[in-house]
Amino acid sequence: MNSAIQTHALTKSFGRTLAVAPLDLTVPEGAIYALVGANGAGKTTVIKLLMNIFRHLTKQGVANAYRCSRPPIASPASSRPSTT
Repeated sequence: MNSAIQTHALTKSFGRTLAVAPLDLTVPEGAIYALVGANGAGKTTVIKLLMNIFRHLTKQGVANAYRCSRPPIASPASSRPSTT
């Protein structure tokens, strides 16, 4: 079965603070998973890493076959066709 999300040693820190310890995660297509943890555990940071909002220290994240280490896509405003 294909993976919808897959990470290997995904890591993020802010300065000297380790926000996400090396994370190995595989979520199969069609599965429902939840990130559960205390405040400050890194749940939102993991989502932002997978969405390529934050840059990560390792480049081993894939979400729906898109590598999370790719450069951000163009903003919607810049990709609209010209109306003139």
